[in-house]
Amino acid sequence: MDALNFSVTDVIKKRTFPVKIKPGTHPVTIRLSDKVRRVRLVGLIFDDKKCFLLPKALDGIKAIIAMHRKCDKAEVLIVGHAGAEENGGADLALSRAEMLKAYLTSKPNEWLKWFAPDKDAKARWGVREIQLMLSVLPEGATPFYSGNASGVTDEATIAAIKNYQEHCNNDLGKPITVNGKAGPETRIELVQEYLKLSDTTLGEGIKIIAHGCEGKIDASVTESGLLPDSRRIEVLFYDQNIAPEPSGTTSGASDPGYKEWIKKIDENDDFENHGVYVQIVDEDKHPAKLATVFLKGPTTGKSTTDEYGFVSFYGLTAGEYTLLTEKEGVNIGTSTFNYPLSSTVDAYTV
Repeated sequence: MDALNFSVTDVIKKRTFPVKIKPGTHPVTIRLSDKVRRVRLVGLIFDDKKCFLLPKALDGIKAIIAMHRKCDKAEVLIVGHAGAEENGGADLALSRAEMLKAYLTSKPNEWLKWFAPDKDAKARWGVREIQLMLSVLPEGATPFYSGNASGVTDEATIAAIKNYQEHCNNDLGKPITVNGKAGPETRIELVQEYLKLSDTTLGEGIKIIAHGCEGKIDASVTESGLLPDSRRIEVLFYDQNIAPEPSGTTSGASDPGYKEWIKKIDENDDFENHGVYVQIVDEDKHPAKLATVFLKGPTTGKSTTDEYGFVSFYGLTAGEYTLLTEKEGVNIGTSTFNYPLSSTVDAYTV
């Protein structure tokens, strides 16, 4: 006799699973795991007031894909958070969750709308975002753009855009005008390629909900021992259905849903990108270009500002820091801050 075919239905999920049981064997009970897993991205993942996923977050996105491969049928809840930022709150938190969802599902149109002139000027994407994407493309080769992404269209930026446009024509078979301007046709190709980097896309047919939280504090420290920055994003994987499922796209500080989500977590993977992106300016707010900057504190470092006064430090641990700036051997300024920060350090007067 052939194997007997029938189905066992899981009452909670109300899904049907085909099962084969040979005659003479005992019935089998099938129960889905109620395990909840989380990947948490903290630190310098977004710029202040923006929802563009910085290139430093790409390894965190790959960690999300790796976690989902452990439970490839799991439903996904993406929870965005915003820090003490101007124009922050639940709407910014939701935008960050939606942009991660669009990245994980390769939906470039959702990203392209943030270049539109109707977006708030402080949240709108522009030259800096173009530079950031060009800094990691083409994949596995020398990047089109190097240096700090200043957001200024200079000769290096124009050359990088031209090289990318030639890459589209010669390597991708996408005929576009080579003019050094990041117009709509160039942005389309650039965003598509940025969203298709290796191991950054979830499979088809996965239920994904994006949600923005305001004022949600997670008291559990990260793997490095830091309290998570309020500007963070969390991805929860439910072997069964998302519970409780959000009643709306955002939730306020008094909503109990977030506590219910995180208290069920069985497995956690933190991706931490701790750092600061700073512009050094003088008392007249002119950039201090090619100045030497020393970072002193629990983590130390030394770097040189670019011609627009920008400098970055990564790998920071918690504590009090001092930035000392000098040019041609003369001390021109000092600034002190505590890390983690509630917002981006973008300038100080020397």
